[in-house]
Amino acid sequence: MRVPRLPAALLLGCLWPLAFAPFAQWYLAPLLLTAVFGMAVQAPSAKHAALLGYLFGFGAFATGIYWVAIPLHQYAHMIWGLAAIPTALLAGYCALYPALALGIPRRFFSIRARWLLLPILWILGEYLRARVATGFPWLATGYSQTWTTLGGYASWLGQPLAHHCCFNVCLSTGFLGTKPFRPLQQIHRFGFHLCPSNSLIHKKSDLNAENSS
Repeated sequence: MRVPRLPAALLLGCLWPLAFAPFAQWYLAPLLLTAVFGMAVQAPSAKHAALLGYLFGFGAFATGIYWVAIPLHQYAHMIWGLAAIPTALLAGYCALYPALALGIPRRFFSIRARWLLLPILWILGEYLRARVATGFPWLATGYSQTWTTLGGYASWLGQPLAHHCCFNVCLSTGFLGTKPFRPLQQIHRFGFHLCPSNSLIHKKSDLNAENSS
């Protein structure tokens, strides 16, 4: 089943805040990143890949920083419609970093190289977002792992360790870089990669199928 990629990217972005407190659905972080990376790798153009990243980022920040409108309404005495404007502008600015992270690999690199570079550029984008113009590190990927085992180790090495482990899960599904993106099929295979024993069974069945053919 083919899903329109641009609306899907926006919807996936809207789900992004669920990976963070108070919802703490940590598994959504690698799952959503795997999906949006897969769409970006197969994007027909760099512009399309950047738009996917922008829509994902805008959906994530529009739903994740809605609270900015609350003090503007209560303390600056803005009406809700007016308070929504700077909130949307901030979300639009933050979405530029995912757009660049997804667009640059599509413009300059091959499919396999794109899949390897996407996590690196995503982390770099979050690093810059946390520092440029005083920084806004809200909804950084590593914070989604606060309630997992990685949260304890991240206190030693910082947020980059949690970033790294999240993206290792994404990279373990690197078949997205060479096959058309089909969401239902990829989610099914993603489940196998989360469980090592299932992954081995899956690979063994593929090997038997190739030998029989």
